[in-house]
Amino acid sequence: MLLVLFCANSLFTYLTYFELTRSHSLSPFRAALVTLPAVTPAVFTGRWAAARARDPGDGPPLMRTGLLCLAAGLLPSGPGHGGPVWLTAVSCALVGCGLGLANGAAMATVTRARPQHAASRATATATTFAMLGGVAGPALSPLPLHATALAVAVASVFLTTRRPARPACGPS
Repeated sequence: MLLVLFCANSLFTYLTYFELTRSHSLSPFRAALVTLPAVTPAVFTGRWAAARARDPGDGPPLMRTGLLCLAAGLLPSGPGHGGPVWLTAVSCALVGCGLGLANGAAMATVTRARPQHAASRATATATTFAMLGGVAGPALSPLPLHATALAVAVASVFLTTRRPARPACGPS
């Protein structure tokens, strides 16, 4: 889930800066100001999701909601959309909400109820997948963002759906 989340986020960031500097002729600093609305929602929703994901069943719905918010933020964005700058700022806010919800819930789920040595390994693995996603995002930039948004939405359902537990093997 973190691989998909950070892949979509880095793709969004890469293409948004590209669009703002090329199509709207903004300086890199002004482009950063337009994308600033992603930060505050990410901070608040991330903390909220981490606090809410205390029980085993709480994390997946929050992760799913976060990925769907991120997918919604991808829709009005990307090269050649020619939309107003304020729409890009709204997209950034949606992506920020999605990033905070999904990442906060995922990290809380990864570390919940594990001994310290196991939580450290789980966090390191989760961070590795997040970093791989961050690297893979810009590599997908030739793909249309609408296709990426659809892929994120579909992945949100498959990656966060609770699977039934396997029956134990052996005699009862």
